[in-house]
Amino acid sequence: MEQEYDYILVLASLAVACLTSFLAIAFASFIIWHDRYKSCLWTYGAAVNMGMGIWTMHFIGMMAMHLDTPVRFDTIQTIISALFAIVGSYVTFKILLDPSNYEQQKKKVIAAFALGTSVIAMHYIGMSAMQMFPQPSYDSFWVAISIIIAYSASYVGLEIFIRSSKKQNHNVFDWQNLFSALIIGFAITSMHYTGMIAAEFDPNSYCTVKRGIDGGIMSYYIIGVILMILTTSLMFIIYEQGMDTKRARKELEELNASLENQVEERTKEIKATLNNLQQTQQQLIESEKMASLGGLVAGVAHEVNTPLGVSLTSSSFLKEEIKNLQTLFDKQALTQTALTDFLSVAGETSEIIEKNLTCAADLISNFKKLAVDQSNLESAFTFNIYETINSSLTSLNHVLKKSGIESTIHAPQSDLQAYNYSGALSQVITNLIMNANIHAFDETVESPNIEISVSSLNDEHIEIIFKDNGKGMPKEVLKKIFEPFFTTRRGDGGSGLGMHLVYNIVSQTMQGKIKAESVEGEGTTFTIVFPMILKKKR
Repeated sequence: MEQEYDYILVLASLAVACLTSFLAIAFASFIIWHDRYKSCLWTYGAAVNMGMGIWTMHFIGMMAMHLDTPVRFDTIQTIISALFAIVGSYVTFKILLDPSNYEQQKKKVIAAFALGTSVIAMHYIGMSAMQMFPQPSYDSFWVAISIIIAYSASYVGLEIFIRSSKKQNHNVFDWQNLFSALIIGFAITSMHYTGMIAAEFDPNSYCTVKRGIDGGIMSYYIIGVILMILTTSLMFIIYEQGMDTKRARKELEELNASLENQVEERTKEIKATLNNLQQTQQQLIESEKMASLGGLVAGVAHEVNTPLGVSLTSSSFLKEEIKNLQTLFDKQALTQTALTDFLSVAGETSEIIEKNLTCAADLISNFKKLAVDQSNLESAFTFNIYETINSSLTSLNHVLKKSGIESTIHAPQSDLQAYNYSGALSQVITNLIMNANIHAFDETVESPNIEISVSSLNDEHIEIIFKDNGKGMPKEVLKKIFEPFFTTRRGDGGSGLGMHLVYNIVSQTMQGKIKAESVEGEGTTFTIVFPMILKKKR
């Protein structure tokens, strides 16, 4: 018996299969997205859509086939075929959506097997529901092809669905969901029509009973069932998608508000931390300045103490000699020799006192000038560069003598003057000397020496080269020498702010530049260049 098909109904069967597959996938997607694994109603919804889609597709396909004899369908077998499709679909989604920590690949294979089996069982049970004699026979080759199509296409469709469900954007109309529904719909349709090719109807076949479901009545059942499923499911999915969009928008708004609060709190924390760091840095810089002031005071005490001590001793000795002369005079025992000896001693002692007091006066004058320079750190005025540097060296003579360090100033133009910050320059020279004393020299350095050269550049800038013959420093230390809080003597009281302070004073206060050059074992050189006439700050 020849089979003829109504191609409009064939396309309708394909459309129904794809559409109901999409509805089933939509239900399954909401289960995954909202963790509704424990709610069986969602799984039932997916199973009913998929199962009834398979069933309606099959019987639409059966109505699309025209035979030379009327066809009726056994009611019980028709119901059983629908139940197989629904139960198989339920098992498929139950396994696939199980949140247990089973191997994902194994779950996909089992789910695809359950779906493929339900499609195959529904088809061939539905075929056997045809009340015909003799029953159609089947070509085993095409039966095998239909089985392979059912299983393989089911696996591919479920694989695409699983990948789509892992996306962050909860949109059931995502292209992967649509493609997955299309694959599964094609799997069901292809399996059905391949199975129909496998069926061979005897030319003398005829309907054996008048009981059962008539083809026309079957069409009404199918139309009613599919309309009910499509209408209900589509309305539910559209509603749920709308609610999902609202939830996502609300979560996004809450997240934005939370982020704004977090950003505001973090900003406050960062500002507070930055203020604390700035205060701490300022305190450390002030401590560094106080340390320099301490060195200046110590220099004053040490340098002035020596000539004053000699003067005091000489004065005491002269006082004693005068007392002895007075005693001889009172006893009328004063001789010409005693008077001559006294006058000689008194002259020598007076010269010693005058020389040491003059030295003390010069030292105090230098220290006074240096102190004025320090107090005028924020005021620019015209000053002699050589005298300012010499005053700084004089204040640290006790440090240099104690360490055995020789110092030399090379200034071809000893009267070279600049309109800049004298106190700033004094601070820089002091810090460089102290830095060299602490870091540059150790027992391996023979004849430690510091050389300071002063010269003018094009009558516009002053160049000061501070050079020591110490042990030098490695490249990694040289790169970080001006960074705040960097020191190689952390455990010995180093703050790491001395050279940073020098850099800031030169670059900001004096509007100049400073660079450091060093080779291990060959000493270190600092080159300072600053304007001879300071530019006014806007």
